[in-house]
Amino acid sequence: MPHYAIDITLTRPATPAEIKTAARASGYPLAGDATRTRLLALVPAKAPRRALRKLRGALDGLLPIDTLYADAQGQHLLNVELNPKAHKALRRAAARCGQCPEDYLRDAVLDAVARDRAAARARLDTALDRFLTSSTPAQLLGAVAQRLT
Repeated sequence: MPHYAIDITLTRPATPAEIKTAARASGYPLAGDATRTRLLALVPAKAPRRALRKLRGALDGLLPIDTLYADAQGQHLLNVELNPKAHKALRRAAARCGQCPEDYLRDAVLDAVARDRAAARARLDTALDRFLTSSTPAQLLGAVAQRLT
């Protein structure tokens, strides 16, 4: 059975005792970063979505989990616990669009990421235009090369 690396983001830093207790109770080894707000778990499962569900169920109530994240062959899978009010609003919005909540949320996140990338590209283009009006391409390239080394 394949194993999936799951990135866990916490709402607050977990104490070493909380992490140790959660690892023991869930049966999954947990590794934390220096701030103890992000953990990594290795979960055996048939599919990444199943690994996210298994880990969420095993750690529920043991740690202050914000999100679980997995990368499956270039696809980012996110497991977010919504409060009842947010979940109801999501179901209504999805129904208005004729989609299931998961598809609606996926499309909304993909649209937001696309808008963010377009905005970042526009900012970069504006900055490059500003630099190119006051320097030659060779000067700009030289400055970039110097910065990267």
